[in-house]
Amino acid sequence: MFYVATLGDVVFVLHSFVKKSQKTSQQDINTGKARYKKAQEEL
Repeated sequence: MFYVATLGDVVFVLHSFVKKSQKTSQQDINTGKARYKKAQEEL
């Protein structure tokens, strides 16, 4: 599974992982959110 975001003309791959259960772990969600926030700040 991948978390991606498009900001302007740039596509960011924020996080990738192998999903082993039906529910996405909170740690993976938090990692994606934190990296999205950082990508927004850098643009």
